[in-house]
Amino acid sequence: DDYKGLVKVNHGIAILKYSSSKYQEALNLIDSNISLYKTKVKDTSGLGISLDLKGGIHTSLGNYQIALSETLKALKMLQRTKDSLRIADVLSHLGNIEFFLDNFQKAQEYYTEAIPIYQKHNDKFYESQVLNDLGNCLYYVEDYKKAIHFLERSIELSKEIGAKDIEATSLNNLGKTYAKLGKYNKALEFSNESLTLVEEIKNPVKIANALGEIGRIYNATNRPEVALDYFNRQLAISKSTGVKQNQRIGYHDRSGTYELLNDYKNALEDYKLFKSISDSIFNTEKSEQIEELRTIYDTEKKEQQIALQE
Repeated sequence: DDYKGLVKVNHGIAILKYSSSKYQEALNLIDSNISLYKTKVKDTSGLGISLDLKGGIHTSLGNYQIALSETLKALKMLQRTKDSLRIADVLSHLGNIEFFLDNFQKAQEYYTEAIPIYQKHNDKFYESQVLNDLGNCLYYVEDYKKAIHFLERSIELSKEIGAKDIEATSLNNLGKTYAKLGKYNKALEFSNESLTLVEEIKNPVKIANALGEIGRIYNATNRPEVALDYFNRQLAISKSTGVKQNQRIGYHDRSGTYELLNDYKNALEDYKLFKSISDSIFNTEKSEQIEELRTIYDTEKKEQQIALQE
């Protein structure tokens, strides 16, 4: 009956399951913990951390409405504890959700708010992670110079602390940034380096990301027959992990590859699958509910600032 010990062990196993892309098993453990925090263990911080992890798992699965709802609940919980490091974690995770919803301005705001907190606490692990996320966000708003700056800082920090997972992600993002600048040899070098690292640490989601980026580089250099193999491997992994976002991107990219190969039948089939998954993630009802969640949070934040000033 040591429930305090049980929630800690459950949380540790859930993180391992999450890191291995076993999302449903991780969710089962976290839901069990949330129930225990509400009935057996009175710990506001622990409940907030569990809600944050649940939001992170749903972000990986592409369930952005659930992810935003759970992560905003986590932020409210942790703001009561005034634990700045945990608050920074939640801010960075909110940035990730907004990033996947293509709300890049809001994502940048969250990342920028989290970075100085990590620096203040000398938390190089999470600082390097958020530097990568900010660099990736800047890539999508076409500020490539700044993107490279933050990605290189992330690689430097992650190498310093031996965080291969973050280093690999930043290398992959650096590769796609150089590809966008037309420097394909450099891009391929960084993306292959990323693939080697993620295969070494056996992270299937990151392997899929690296394979997809290499495939896009081969498409851009007019080698679709080589790209096709990378996209086939990327989609096989993405289906096995159940990550909707990776499947969506994979079908879109493979559709373009089939088009370059003049295989219009398969190009159309893949594009239909891309649209179907996109609609399941970004339908109108979900978008309205997500906007409502943002509005509630923004309103409460303004009310808190007014109360504090008064």
